Amino acid sequence: MLLLLHFSIICIYASPFNRTGLKANAAYAATYYAYPYFHQDWNLFAPPPNTNYQLFVQFENEGSIKREIFKDLLLQHQSNRFKGLEPLVITFANSIHFFEKSTQLKQTINGPVTGDINFTILEHSVKKYLQHQYKGKIQSLKLYLFVTNIETKAQRIYFN
Repeated sequence: MLLLLHFSIICIYASPFNRTGLKANAAYAATYYAYPYFHQDWNLFAPPPNTNYQLFVQFENEGSIKREIFKDLLLQHQSNRFKGLEPLVITFANSIHFFEKSTQLKQTINGPVTGDINFTILEHSVKKYLQHQYKGKIQSLKLYLFVTNIETKAQRIYFN
């Protein structure tokens, strides 16, 4: 019985429904019970992100194509979580993050990036993704990575 009461209160606390009337009283009681012990935010698992990424590509595949692939993948993943795009989003986000944190290039405009293993991994991942998407050979791949710090609005640009 105690577990049923506990999970009911947690469900009320986590519900996104309108909190008016009787629901407001229940929500208040649930908040009083749940907030100090069961509240979750970004810091429970990892610090909140402090940068935004944009990954532009330009390549040849039966004509010249230009796209911003990271945002496209992220929006597709967010619109349908069952599409199976989470591994790609994680691959690109982690590749960009590891490159950004390990690179010696810290000026505003950096490039062409050569000899950096993390940028090479990012290039390889992008090329494989584009080959799969366009069912063909990708030629003259150019990558443009824009990294924007959320707090300072400072932007860095990396390219190959």
